[in-house]
Amino acid sequence: MKKGLDLYFLIELENYVTNGVPLVLEGHASTPIQIYEALRECNDYMSDYVGNEKGELKEIRFDKVNYI
Repeated sequence: MKKGLDLYFLIELENYVTNGVPLVLEGHASTPIQIYEALRECNDYMSDYVGNEKGELKEIRFDKVNYI
């Protein structure tokens, strides 16, 4: 990621957490910094925005994509 996008992404993750949306990295509760660092090291992650039955954002999952 470019520097400006790095900061924007980190702020966006912080905003989700502030608004009560949990972040999950590879099945484990994570902080914005942990996710930011993981994606900086390896950009092979897919984000999945999970909603509840009311259509509200329940959590955001980041899972590593394995290429076959």
